[in-house]
Amino acid sequence: STSKDSVKTRVARDTLKAIEEIAASPDFYSMLESRLNTEDGNAVSLLRAEIPGIKEQDVRLYLCNASGFSIPTMCMLLNERREVIYNRRLRLRTRIQESDAEHRDMFLNHLR
Repeated sequence: STSKDSVKTRVARDTLKAIEEIAASPDFYSMLESRLNTEDGNAVSLLRAEIPGIKEQDVRLYLCNASGFSIPTMCMLLNERREVIYNRRLRLRTRIQESDAEHRDMFLNHLR
């Protein structure tokens, strides 16, 4: 059992390292943004234009959420604790709700 556990632990550690490397890649979020823009009516470009001063970390959170990543996956990709993800998402939702963004409903739908 110990050798199985050590293999499982090593595989998990290697997988997490690979995920961290992917998320740290300079192309990861730009590719995700490009894909979401292409598949969902320029959602991210519109978000950037209609919510002035939006922080890049909030755009990344939006990208992950709109792409359908789970909270645990977002925690790994954004290197944040679950509570931080929930709090940031709530603040972003509030900011969008209080904005006069033309595409507000679409943005909020992506943050469910």
